[in-house]
Amino acid sequence: KMARKYKRKYKKSDDNCVIGALQKLREGHSYRDVSKETGIPRSTLFLYRKREMEKKKKFVKQRGKPRTLTDAEEEMICDSVTYAVNLGWPCHRDDVRQIIGLYCKNNNIKTPFTDGYPGNDFMTSFMKRNNVKISTRKGQIMKISRAKAESPEIISSFIDLIETSYSLAKIDVNDLNDAKRIYNLDETVFRTEASLKDIIVSRGGAAEVITPSEGNTNFSVLFCGNASGEIEPPYVIYKGTETSVEAEWMLNGPPGTQYNTTISGWMDSERFTDWLPLFDESLKKKNIKKPIVLLMDGHGSHVNLQVVEEAKKRDIILVKLPPNASHLLQALDVGLFGPLKKNWKNIIGSFYCQTKNINITKSVFPTLLAELFHDLVNNQSMNLRSGFRATGVWPLNKKIIMDKIEERGFYKFGNIHPSNVAQFVNQVTVGPFNVNEGIPFADDSATAGSSSTAEDIWTFIGI
Repeated sequence: KMARKYKRKYKKSDDNCVIGALQKLREGHSYRDVSKETGIPRSTLFLYRKREMEKKKKFVKQRGKPRTLTDAEEEMICDSVTYAVNLGWPCHRDDVRQIIGLYCKNNNIKTPFTDGYPGNDFMTSFMKRNNVKISTRKGQIMKISRAKAESPEIISSFIDLIETSYSLAKIDVNDLNDAKRIYNLDETVFRTEASLKDIIVSRGGAAEVITPSEGNTNFSVLFCGNASGEIEPPYVIYKGTETSVEAEWMLNGPPGTQYNTTISGWMDSERFTDWLPLFDESLKKKNIKKPIVLLMDGHGSHVNLQVVEEAKKRDIILVKLPPNASHLLQALDVGLFGPLKKNWKNIIGSFYCQTKNINITKSVFPTLLAELFHDLVNNQSMNLRSGFRATGVWPLNKKIIMDKIEERGFYKFGNIHPSNVAQFVNQVTVGPFNVNEGIPFADDSATAGSSSTAEDIWTFIGI
């Protein structure tokens, strides 16, 4: 006999009907009334409601040990850490441990900490719970002199000085063609040691990388470019006692490159003075209108009486950057040198692979420098213009650089006093800490850079 076909006594309820029924039960309606209204059997309603309550209990149930600090207390500590960083006192992991330990001690909070301070497990969980507000990042080393150089007063005054130099040179800040009359020069070093990358080896195998046997040579190169993105031919300085440069040291380099030597391998005032006529000749070939503005750092080789007289004679207005501020105001540093050095590492890496680790000598360097320029020809103009724009030098924009130093906030590091830190820790650990009130400086007059006059910070010469 065939088995009889089973027929449902009730229709299968759709999801929307079940959701509506559960909502009515939550509102206090009886199971009987809801069953009559929706057509869902009471036994089924009991089952749905029971499952809903079990899920709710499972969600609410706290797993593990009870929390040492409440959400509000942890939020307060995160706010205090953020405030400390803005004040100029970067908090390490151990600093946060100290703050939490002292807070618990001063507020008589019972903790499972063995020595009164949280361990690694607690700190890991603390960081995970609060990863929206705080995170761990590798610290950046910055000398106090550089931090103080980011003072808003110094940077603002320098941008004002730039505006004055444009007026003297009769440069129209609204005329894009005048971007060709604003130059920046800087010297950089090309190192020849191979950069180490992660390599794949057999498990337990050696990971040595063979490099040239002799000592590495570094090459100093002077770059100069204008705000319209045009790069002047480089000026290479070799290390040597030779009075003249060997012919083979100048072969196959970028077109127009000039070469010279010094005992140190770095630019000196004599070689820089020799470069100025070469630069002026290039300006004449391009029909660049005079006078022009040339921004440079305050290296001793760049500023002396002979350089000033030579620049004056050639209608070049020299503007020296504030000390330790080239990372903010040097367009070549900000826009060009980063991509340049990255490409250079790839070029010398390929060179060592192809030549089986032949040393990069003075006769080889020009060829690699030409390859570097060829690879960057499409991007160097855009990178240089971006560098001028990011420094606020061209188009002239004080706001963009002032917003940048305010966001970085490094200039505040120079204002930290031990009493600030002690007062901060005491106020946070006793609690509660109000971020909006903050903690005043122990000495409000100790503003970074305030003790220096404009003459101490930069010079404006060649007018």
